[in-house]
Amino acid sequence: MNRVISKTLAATTLASGLAATGCTNLGKCIDPCYPERYIASARSSVTAAFAPQVQNGHILDQTVWNYHFETGKDELTAGGRDHLDGLVRRRPSPDPRVFIATARDLVYDAGNPDKFVELRRDLDEKRAIAVQKYLAAQTAGRPMQFEMVVHDPSDVGQHAYPTNRSILLNHNTTTGSAITGSSASTAGQGQSNSNQGASGGQGAGAGAGSSGGNR
Repeated sequence: MNRVISKTLAATTLASGLAATGCTNLGKCIDPCYPERYIASARSSVTAAFAPQVQNGHILDQTVWNYHFETGKDELTAGGRDHLDGLVRRRPSPDPRVFIATARDLVYDAGNPDKFVELRRDLDEKRAIAVQKYLAAQTAGRPMQFEMVVHDPSDVGQHAYPTNRSILLNHNTTTGSAITGSSASTAGQGQSNSNQGASGGQGAGAGAGSSGGNR
């Protein structure tokens, strides 16, 4: 009897505790989306850090750099035209915002900095117009409105020495397969056996010759 009373009191206490916490149904206290909900939250917190990198990379990819123009001019080089051709052929559709790197291929005049600023601004405008005209010509028949944005990004690149070293290390650590190794060892053993046979034959011939001479 005491055991039944104890179980009843325990059940009553548990029910009152759940009711006090607002969880009258045990199913409401369990997350049915575990662990997917928390995996998705953790994944989004990790991938969110890559979003600015992706955006910055896209902007740099959409940039027409100084070396895409003749030095100090607004004339596109062959490489510049090829770069723009790649931008307008993007799938599913090209990005209408094209960035122009501000002119840094002008000679700075310390005695007249205001003229330098004016020349740079004028060259930036001319280069933007040149790019606009080329894109309009390449998209004739399927016209698009492109927006030119002038900005001043840092040069993008990587030192060639560590890149070359990593490639060389990768090539130098490459080894042959086990089949090649066994074939090579078998060939070596065959060559060793043939050498031993030849030396044995020479010894027998020499012995026969000497015995013939003794007769």
